Amino acid sequence: MPLRETDDSRPAPGKGRAVARLTRQGLPAGLSALLAVGAGLLTNLLTSGWSWPLAIAFAVLIGVYVGYEIWRASRDDAGGPAAPPAGAPTPQRRSVVPPWGLLPAKMHGRDEVLRTLSAVLDPGVAHEAQLHVLCGLGGSGKTTVALSTADAARRSGALVWWISARDETSLVSSLIDLAAELATPEETAQARVGVRSLTDLVWRHIEARTDRWLLVVDNADRPELLAPDGGQVSHGNGVVRPASGGLVLVTSRVGNAEVWGNRAVLHPLGRLSSDASARVLLDAAGAAAGSDGDAVALGERLGGLPLALRAAGRYLSSTAARLDGVTTFAEYRRLLEERFTTLLGRPSAEPREAVVSTWELTLDLLAEQGDDAARKIMRLFGGLAPEPVPIAMLDQSVLDRSLLFGRPARGWLPSWASGRHRPVYDPQAHSRVLSDLCDFGLLDRTTPASGPAPAVPCLVAHPLVAETNARMVRDDAKLGREVRGTVAALLTQASRRYDPEDPSTSLWWALLAPHAEQAVDVTPGHRGSRRELRLLIRALCTVSRGLCGAGDYLTAHVLAERARQVAAHNLTADDPAALVARCHVADAVAHLGDYATALEEYREVLTVQRQRLKRDHPDALRTRRELAWLQALRGMYTEAEAGYRELLDLQRHRLGAEHPDALRSQSDLAFVLAFQDRFDEAEQEYRDVLARQRRVLGDGHGNTIRTRHYRAHALASAGRFEEAEQELRLVYEARTAQRGPKHPDAVRTRQELGWVAAIQGRYEDAEEHWRAVLDVLRDTVGADHVDTLRTRHDLAAIAAVRGRYAEAQRELPLIVEQRRRLLGPEHPATLRARRNLAWLNAELGDDAAAEAELRTILAVWRRTSGPSSAEARLTEAHIEALPKHRRPGEPRPPLWATGYQTAAPDRTEA
Repeated sequence: MPLRETDDSRPAPGKGRAVARLTRQGLPAGLSALLAVGAGLLTNLLTSGWSWPLAIAFAVLIGVYVGYEIWRASRDDAGGPAAPPAGAPTPQRRSVVPPWGLLPAKMHGRDEVLRTLSAVLDPGVAHEAQLHVLCGLGGSGKTTVALSTADAARRSGALVWWISARDETSLVSSLIDLAAELATPEETAQARVGVRSLTDLVWRHIEARTDRWLLVVDNADRPELLAPDGGQVSHGNGVVRPASGGLVLVTSRVGNAEVWGNRAVLHPLGRLSSDASARVLLDAAGAAAGSDGDAVALGERLGGLPLALRAAGRYLSSTAARLDGVTTFAEYRRLLEERFTTLLGRPSAEPREAVVSTWELTLDLLAEQGDDAARKIMRLFGGLAPEPVPIAMLDQSVLDRSLLFGRPARGWLPSWASGRHRPVYDPQAHSRVLSDLCDFGLLDRTTPASGPAPAVPCLVAHPLVAETNARMVRDDAKLGREVRGTVAALLTQASRRYDPEDPSTSLWWALLAPHAEQAVDVTPGHRGSRRELRLLIRALCTVSRGLCGAGDYLTAHVLAERARQVAAHNLTADDPAALVARCHVADAVAHLGDYATALEEYREVLTVQRQRLKRDHPDALRTRRELAWLQALRGMYTEAEAGYRELLDLQRHRLGAEHPDALRSQSDLAFVLAFQDRFDEAEQEYRDVLARQRRVLGDGHGNTIRTRHYRAHALASAGRFEEAEQELRLVYEARTAQRGPKHPDAVRTRQELGWVAAIQGRYEDAEEHWRAVLDVLRDTVGADHVDTLRTRHDLAAIAAVRGRYAEAQRELPLIVEQRRRLLGPEHPATLRARRNLAWLNAELGDDAAAEAELRTILAVWRRTSGPSSAEARLTEAHIEALPKHRRPGEPRPPLWATGYQTAAPDRTEA
């Protein structure tokens, strides 16, 4: 979908050149005259020689002179490619023969477009009148493809003409040469002096031909030059016209279909594939430069850009490379990091043939057309990661306020004193600039999608384009400050755009992540202001939270750790932003399963926050919530319950009883109550909070679904299996629809479905659920994550119950040891694994060791959960069921209690 509709506000072809001539010729002349007259009048005044008649005479003279210059500038404008006036010197004649010397020996990676163009010239195939345009980024090989097409046409017997549209002089000269070849001398002479239309003359003779022909118009980056006076290229009556008797082929950086008309066929040229890039390098540099793998690696580093590939190949085959000691693809790739501009910045003939300068020509052209902000947009992309940038992130209101785009407002005070800046462009111009950069190939539109999350429209720059602009930003201190400040403001605004808790925004945070990481410098002495730095740190933390909600814990940890490092190097240890960064590192660590480390970090942070902040400060409230949650996961139920009750009082006083944060804490409190087997209290809290969440947040909100999940588990723990299983299935369907079956929330819900099946004795159903869960967890969070360990533990228990003792004996000792290390020896999950291992040892005949271990476990359960808890009762049953205690025919107790088995419940961050 285009970024904008047709822009009728632009000047018609030729109008811009008229304005330019007025500015260049009439206005300077008038100002010169005005200065001269002013000096004369001042002299007369100072020498007491003032005379009103003299002043009037001077004024009349100024008016006549300026009017003459304006008339002359207007008369000179032709509005398009015009023939030289009578008596003008003959332009330098240019050949209409293609530049065959630029044709490579072999063409790679463009087979499809070459077949399409060759079919148009096939005399046995009829086709409608069309205009074909090869478009794309500067350096993408448009001229090379046109030359290959011309070579194929020549070899098939077709006539081939080649016109250069690089500038107006080249275009007019080429048209005159073509007219001289096609028309009579008299007709050509008339066209030269303007008696008849030069373009109509050329086309009358082309269309009269019965044989096949090819007309190439190369480097038509200014399509208005191809239009007739007062018209547009799309009208089909200019230099290029749709034709059916041959092929009209245009090469241009402009890829806007509206410019070329509805009968134009656009052929965008993108990057070459890895294999094609390697072939180009090997053809140019030779096999001695390295292996196919080295060529592929260098081709990928150069982004598959034909111009860069040819430049690398030419250099490696040159004497200069041998003198530099660079003769292989690997050496060139390594040297590219140090001498990027030197290696890719030397044109063989002109700037458009140099990689680092060819794109600046496009920006120059856009500036001439009034897109002054296009260059700054590209510099802004140099400050971002070379990854897709969400269009919504490029907030126009933020750009208007930035130093990079802002211009001083008019007034008596300078901008530094007034603090005002006039917006560089309005919203319509903002959209137009982005669209023009796409039309010229400097940016590409892309729409990443991931699972059920809505797709996000993005813009992406070619890797070399992004790197070139990044180096320009790095080398210019003032520009670098402006770009970094703008990026920080954009990220801050983007991090506030959506709720990290909203499941539908998971892709948004994934797209922001590389730009957030690129925006910060972890070295001491960050180059931004302290305010900018604090905002940037908080933005990174918000993105990290969004990534945790999306299930990407590793990236979330990397981003939070980067924010923490920046804060540590540039802020004091008790700065609120530094403390927030530490909290988010702890949050990511907890999601990765290291509860002990996360718990200790939250305790330390809360101690500092209590000294620096008010008790109900938002940062302190969030730290209290996460600390209480981790205490619950560590089995510290009493501490967790006290923490939640204190937190709820503070949140209800500051935020209100129905604020989402207060409702989240109430849901967590019910969760802790259920952990302690206080199911009636938990059910009462769940019913109340669910009613409020459905009213305030809606049924589909992540926190509402999360509460339903916990309530279903409490129902199962209370023995209401059918009701619990039905609710868990509804939760699983909702989470799968929102985030996909591999999201951690959906995986944990399926894990609970397996648990409900197991405690009802449906072991086959439970094993089916858990094996599917284990496959996902190994791919997403790894074999040692607490969630993975829980699934492995349950599968080992299933194996033991179903008589597969050898399988259980291999797994259970490993799981016990890993849970001791990650969770501690007295964590509920560790105790369950130890109990099941003791049960297995008893089954294998080691009754004494089994009983000793079970009595140790029972003592811990009685001390932590109470003597009447479900876990304590189940452990007692296992002791009574040992062979020396069990009566003949008495059934063995189950391995699963009807209490909470959750080692790592799902966590939807607020």
